[in-house]
Amino acid sequence: MKITKNPTLRLQKIKAGADCLRHYEILACGCIPYFTDLDKVHPNTMTFFPKELVKEAMELPGVCCGAIDHSIFDKKRYFEILEKLLTHTRKYLTPKNMAQYVLDKVGCPNPKKILFLSYYLDADYLRCLMYIGFKQLLKERCHVFPKLERLHEDSKWLREFDYGKGFSISRILPPEKKITLRDVKSVLKNDPYDLVIVGNIHRIPLDRIEVFQRYGVKIVYLCGLDFHRCEFKDLNPLFLREFCSI
Repeated sequence: MKITKNPTLRLQKIKAGADCLRHYEILACGCIPYFTDLDKVHPNTMTFFPKELVKEAMELPGVCCGAIDHSIFDKKRYFEILEKLLTHTRKYLTPKNMAQYVLDKVGCPNPKKILFLSYYLDADYLRCLMYIGFKQLLKERCHVFPKLERLHEDSKWLREFDYGKGFSISRILPPEKKITLRDVKSVLKNDPYDLVIVGNIHRIPLDRIEVFQRYGVKIVYLCGLDFHRCEFKDLNPLFLREFCSI
């Protein structure tokens, strides 16, 4: 992450969901998102997004939607806010920090071993980035089934065919050996996982999850879909991306 040389605000707004990977890409690039609908975001959505700092930047003299009047713009204050935003981004908004937040909230801050269930192998930003975070945090103590090929350096997946050409998620992690369902069952019988993380509750057949329930392993559910009425909202613990339509 670095600060850009020139003041930049990138226009953002609520689309299919309020939360969006683009917000965090903008912050990580040393820019500030101009979020036109920020006051409409549900208080339980984007809870780690630095809303007040972004609002302050949008209210600087000379700033309007899509443009900056540099004759009256407070450049000094802009860079002060940007420095705070970068500090906040490094502390709270990385995949690794989000993974640790999940572990802390479910009362398992330092698990011996976890299993991340993927199944749906196409791009899914919340699932992919959370897996990256768990893998960076726990390394070999985080198993994934099936392997998310596109996220590893040894991927043979062609980036031009990936969603968004794989920007922000493709080939982030070191090479990873595939594990089979037999490997997973062996662990469950002999040295159980502390947690099973369901990468997206909407994209994994429920009968596949029931297998792990029979072994008594604690299951954590993630939901990263856009606006929807989540039929799984009563699951516990469930980490939900969008609260607005519940």
